[in-house]
Amino acid sequence: MSHNDELLFCSRNTNVNLVELHPDQIQIFRLWQIYLENLNPLLKVTHTPTLQPRIIDAASDVTNISPPLEALMFGIYCVAIFSLSHRECLRIFNLPRADLLVKYQLGAREALLGCGLWRTGDRDCLTALHFYLV
Repeated sequence: MSHNDELLFCSRNTNVNLVELHPDQIQIFRLWQIYLENLNPLLKVTHTPTLQPRIIDAASDVTNISPPLEALMFGIYCVAIFSLSHRECLRIFNLPRADLLVKYQLGAREALLGCGLWRTGDRDCLTALHFYLV
């Protein structure tokens, strides 16, 4: 990791296990649906027919996701939760919106650093950054 990697997010936290930050498979699909319904029509930065099968495959084994796709997934979790109210988060996920945002933003930051954010042209990684900043 170069010094520039710390430009936006500070240094990487090696104590963070990204696998533990992912929601369970059912919640991944819920977050994906929320993203498709609430954000995709507005943002139009992902191609659903090609991304959806990748999300489904990744949700079945979160221990084996490519770093750029993992960053994108955390970015999707972030914007999906951001699009919901506190009450909706409690109803759907049984957790406060603020707690979910903290968890998924931490995952997004660590995943972005893990995929070499500042040295990549990978679309998934750059889309993940866009979602994180939104």
